[in-house]
This record gives sequence, structure tokens and C-alpha cells, in this order.
Amino acid sequence: MSTKPEGHTPGGMLPQSRLGVKGFVEVPISERIKANTVITPTCHLWTGRGYGNVWYKHKRHRVHRLLWEFAHGAIPDGLYVCHSCDVRNCINLDHLWLGTHQENMHDSVVKGRAVHGVGRRFTQQPHCKNGHPYTPENTRVHKQQRRCLTCLRASWKRRNDKRSAVLAKARP
Repeated sequence: MSTKPEGHTPGGMLPQSRLGVKGFVEVPISERIKANTVITPTCHLWTGRGYGNVWYKHKRHRVHRLLWEFAHGAIPDGLYVCHSCDVRNCINLDHLWLGTHQENMHDSVVKGRAVHGVGRRFTQQPHCKNGHPYTPENTRVHKQQRRCLTCLRASWKRRNDKRSAVLAKARP
């Protein structure tokens, strides 16, 4: 005769379950998400670490992705659920959007929260080394690096002028 309680699982209690009167009782996903969410004036914050994970239908899911799928259907291959509010533990559907990896990286560089490329210290600077502001109209992002369009255009002009001078000398 086993001494284990009814409903015992080898790995212990599953995250989506709680001990009920007659063993483990399944807790609905909506109740689990509500219990771990703090609603602020701007965002709905997951109180776990980082993006937050929940067990649902015997699989681990990221909460923001799961909520997107509940609201909008399956996420197409190659697309990510991105945050417009730049708060990675926000699960507010109004702050989530679908985009490619490249669009998400572009968004992070333009908003100055990129860690790669030219580095965080430089992406937080409001202007280029020549003093031109990094505005959406004056910024080009290439390989996760911000480039000042005013400086790029000046560089292109210098290069074209130099080429024109070399070609002019070569012609008789």
C-alpha cells in the first residue's frame, strides 16, 4: 500500500495546480494570470521575473505571447510579440504588437535601449558626434547601429566629389 497522497506527481505539485479537498485541483489560466499581475495606470505588470512563464496545457508559455494568442489567434512563424511601452514584463494587450526580429531590433535602437551594436552608452546619446540630433527623421539604423543622416549625406557628398575629381583628371 502506497503512503503517497492521492494526486501526487513524481515532480511534486505542478505550477498550475493547487492542493484541493480531494487531491490537486486545476486552477484556470485566467485566475493564475490575474493572481500574478499588478495593474498600474499605464501597464499590466507580470510580477514574476522577466517576461514571465506559465504552464498551460502541459507546456511552458511566455505570458505575453499566450495572451496575444488568446486575443488575436496564433502567432505566424517568424513574428514576435513586441512591447511598444518598452517594459518587458508588461502584459497589457494595448502595448503589444507583432513584428519581425529586425523590426524589434530597429525599435530598440531608435528608442535608445539597444545593448548591442554601438553600445548602450552611445545609444542613449541624443545627438551624433557632430551635434546633429538623433530624431526619427534624421536617424538611419543599419546592423543595430544608429547613423546620423545629415552626417551620412555629407560623407556621400565628399565621396562623390572625390570620385568626380579623379574622373575629371583622368579625362583628356
